[in-house]
Amino acid sequence: MYSVSLSPAAKRDLRKVPEAIRERVLWLMSGLSEVPRPSTAIRLSGHKEMYRIRGGGLARCLYDS
Repeated sequence: MYSVSLSPAAKRDLRKVPEAIRERVLWLMSGLSEVPRPSTAIRLSGHKEMYRIRGGGLARCLYDS
């Protein structure tokens, strides 16, 4: 199992978004601890180890592995 953590800046930003989106992002992040590169993950161009996953609507998570 992998570890998922947020930077202090990401924690502050997450507190500012509406609760429904925040819950969706946290749900997406919890799945990353089990499967760090789900089939829906898209590698960002120009970055070797940076990915994006979307959770419907406005919820998305950018992360590096």
